[in-house]
Amino acid sequence: MAVTLLLCLWLLSRGESVDAVIGSPIVIVPGILGNQLWGKLNRTYVPNPNCPKVSGWYNMWLNLTDALPWNINCSSDNIMLRYNSVTNQYGNTPGVETNVPGFGNTSSIEYLDPALPWFEPTQYFHAMVQHFVQLGYEPGKNIRGAPFDWRYSADQLLHQGFYNDLMLLIEETYQLAG
Repeated sequence: MAVTLLLCLWLLSRGESVDAVIGSPIVIVPGILGNQLWGKLNRTYVPNPNCPKVSGWYNMWLNLTDALPWNINCSSDNIMLRYNSVTNQYGNTPGVETNVPGFGNTSSIEYLDPALPWFEPTQYFHAMVQHFVQLGYEPGKNIRGAPFDWRYSADQLLHQGFYNDLMLLIEETYQLAG
C-alpha cells in the first residue's frame, strides 16, 4: 500500500490523476539474491563425500535445507561461480547447470523458497504483488518479473542477453497492458 501511495503522490505532484496511475504496467527487477536460482547436478568431484553428485532440477537459492550446517559446504560449492582464465569469463562449477525460472511472471520473485510459501522470510515480493493484484493487476500481464542470475556481473549479464530480454519484456508488458 505504501508503494502505491508514494507512486500516486509522485504522479499527482506531476499533474497526473490517480486513475491514470492504477493499471500502469509494472516490471519488477529484483535485487541481488532476489529470485530463485535452480540447479541440476552431474558432478564428478564434490568437496565432501556427503555432497550429492547427481540431481534433477532443484531450487538452489533459496533452499533453506541447503543452509543447514551439514549441507552448507555442498550448496555453496554448487552455487559458486568459477573463473576461466582462457575465456576470461566466470561460469558455473563443472557439472552444475543453472536456470533462472519465471522470466515474465512473478512466481520466482514472490517466494524465494517455493517449498515454504508460508514462511515469511522467504516471501520476497509476494506482499507487493498481492497488493497490486487487489488493485486489479494480473501477474504475467500487467505486473511481471524479470529475474536474473544475480551471481554474474553487469557486463556478463549484457553478454548473456539479459538487458535485451528485459527491454523486450518491458515493451511486451506495455503492449499487453493496452
